Amino acid sequence: MGFCSWRTSDTNQSIPNEHSNRPNLPVKLLDDTDNAIIAHSYDGYGRFDGVDFYALTDTMNGGEGDRDSGLRFAFEMKKRADGEPVVLPKIVTLNCEKSYSELPDSPSCEYQGYFYDF
Repeated sequence: MGFCSWRTSDTNQSIPNEHSNRPNLPVKLLDDTDNAIIAHSYDGYGRFDGVDFYALTDTMNGGEGDRDSGLRFAFEMKKRADGEPVVLPKIVTLNCEKSYSELPDSPSCEYQGYFYDF
């Protein structure tokens, strides 16, 4: 599996992974209840300081934090079993003061957090 990455919802900055030649970008992962998880590094595979984006996605959509289920929510499903739309964590810079509901989803990064100079 290759790298994956996002841009921040508030500033549209690419989030470099720890394997790139760019410095880490500390970020916050926001869930749909505005809980913020602060992460100072990104591994390139969906984990921010040990917090798995896809496991969090599963939890936010009624699951028990299963990564594979979160991947299905993120890439295959538009609606949950209860008919509600799938919700995803939003990734923002540390100084962002906007709430979850004020922000767009974090877009995918075309550089995958690594391929900046290719």
